[in-house]
Amino acid sequence: MDDYTPKDNTTFYVESVPSRLSKFAWLIAIAGLIIGAIAIWAGIGSGARSALSHAKDIRVALKLISLEYYGGDRFIIEPSSQNLTPAGDTLK
Repeated sequence: MDDYTPKDNTTFYVESVPSRLSKFAWLIAIAGLIIGAIAIWAGIGSGARSALSHAKDIRVALKLISLEYYGGDRFIIEPSSQNLTPAGDTLK
């Protein structure tokens, strides 16, 4: 007898090719879902940061314009307001 023959009649389980391919397909699908979810989450977070940045830029611009209008005895925004609402006479 050669060294590769089992001595106690042990049989080995060999997985079929379709079974291996189906496991591989499931693995790829699950990995794709996880990567897709992470990409969507990162995109939403990036959009929120961008919107906040634009809002801060607009707020700073409104403050600067208000300072320019203050020289002409007129307010474009209400300086005491937390949300920088337009002054009442600005819309007229």
